Formats: sequence, structure tokens, C-alpha cells
Amino acid sequence: LAWSPDGSTLYAGIDPAGLFASDDRGANWRDVSALNEHATRSAWEPSRGLFALHSICVDSHDPRHLVVAVSAGGVYRSVDAGASWSPANDGVRAENRPDRFPVAGHNVHRVIMHPHGRRLYRQCYNGTYRSDDGGRTWVEITGGLDASARVVASGGGFLSDGDTVRVVEGPAQAAAAPAVGAKK
Repeated sequence: LAWSPDGSTLYAGIDPAGLFASDDRGANWRDVSALNEHATRSAWEPSRGLFALHSICVDSHDPRHLVVAVSAGGVYRSVDAGASWSPANDGVRAENRPDRFPVAGHNVHRVIMHPHGRRLYRQCYNGTYRSDDGGRTWVEITGGLDASARVVASGGGFLSDGDTVRVVEGPAQAAAAPAVGAKK
């Protein structure tokens, strides 16, 4: 779930992958068909039984800018409040796909948006990435991270400077583990 900055729209991702929006605090929901019926949907596939839309990010400075992730479908972005969507996977490897850099079909674990909007971090099956242009392009920042490391996606995910993301040990140790590194 994610709210628009002014609290007027609530977004919900579901399993199987889909996005819905409510303008009345969840009393009624509308299908975000531009994404749910996207031309690349045939490349989306369940990942170990999970096929959810997650990591809904709404830009706090421009609520028309939305970024979402599909478990094994990739990242998608909208700049018109969900009326249209574009795949946002440029520069991201997908070693499990026949095409090493496909438009869609990426196994995305998590996406987080910087508090100031345009910078994003994503963790995928094949690495950790940063985007400085709202998700149009990505740069791999996996180097130096332990293979079991994960990006913290809530609470203290961004450190005090607002531009450094906390990285902790893998999921089993994450609850109690101190940060093992940071990436800008």
C-alpha cells in the first residue's frame, strides 16, 4: 500500500500482479488497467509461487510520478498518475532470461525511492542498482556488497544525510544485524 503525498489516493498491489487505486480511503477501488493490461505482461511470470505487484513508490514532490515493481515482471514507471506506464529496466541484468537485458521479466525483490523523489534503489535477483533519473536508467552498484546483503526498505532505510541507503545482512539476520555497509 502507498498513499499519494496529499492523501487523496491510496494504491494497492495484489497477487497475482495487479495495481488498484482508491480515491475514497479504500471504500471503492479502480483497476489501473494501463499497467494491469500492459503490452509486456506476457513476460511477467510467477517467482517461486509469488506473482505480486509490490514496492509502490509515489514521488513526494510530483505525485504523478509513480514507480512499482512486479515480482518477476520488472519495474514500471508512470509520469501521468498511472494513465500510462513504461518498463523501467534499462541497464538491469536478468541472467535468468534468454536476453540478458530484457525490457521486462526481471525478478525484482524491492524498490525504494529517495525522500526527494528522483533517486531510486532496486534489488533484483541479479544485483543491486541505483537510478538518478526516476527509473529511466539504472547503474549497478552491487560491487562490494555481500551476496546475502539486502537493502532496507522501510523505517531507517535512508541514513541521516537522506542520500545513503542502509544495507544489512541477509533476511535471516536482518532483524538484529547492524549495517554492514552503505552505498550512495
